[in-house]
Amino acid sequence: HVTLLAWLCGTRDASANWQEEVAKCMVKRGFEMCKYNPCLFRQLGRKMLCLVHGDDFVCVADASDLTWLKDQLSESFEIKTKLMGLKEGESNEERILNRVIRVTSKGWEYEADQRHADLIMQETGASKMSTLSHPGGDKKVIEEEEQSEELQGKEATRFRAVAARSSYLAADRPDIQYAVKEICRRMAKPVHSDWNKLVRLARYLKAAPRLVWKFCWQSEGS
Repeated sequence: HVTLLAWLCGTRDASANWQEEVAKCMVKRGFEMCKYNPCLFRQLGRKMLCLVHGDDFVCVADASDLTWLKDQLSESFEIKTKLMGLKEGESNEERILNRVIRVTSKGWEYEADQRHADLIMQETGASKMSTLSHPGGDKKVIEEEEQSEELQGKEATRFRAVAARSSYLAADRPDIQYAVKEICRRMAKPVHSDWNKLVRLARYLKAAPRLVWKFCWQSEGS
């Protein structure tokens, strides 16, 4: 009973114990754990790659090998699966960790969760403002930084919350990464001009709410 309680969802050791159980399951079936990232596994014999995030498994391989893995995992876990591809009965668009993944006749597409951009615009009030063509601050804003008053209480908390959401979005949006990096540098003691930088970022996101990564099909060896 002591072991069972330690594994209950929300307890301190739950995620570590789950990761250990997943690793045992994957290694038992011929997978190797990546040394750089313990959430990545590969099976060289079947040319299969698998990413595990919590209880979500995302695997890349031939359809027959994916069916084999589904049968193997069903022996240890209660699972639900979806197969992506261009063949009949396969899905051509799914959400993985809230990112949109598509497969088309030209290749694969990857897109960030649209909700983050929408919420950043909503929190900053940029949805009612004009758009901007660039997310970064200008020279005037930078010069004002030392003269601006420090944000206090709820204003500072709000800045940190929106900045953190921007940082999460930036992982999937290279076009805003530099601007977000500069914003997040001010998390400890944000001032009013830092909030203006967030508003500028949001106004850019209003102009460019979506960014789609495209990975076109390539011939083998290219």
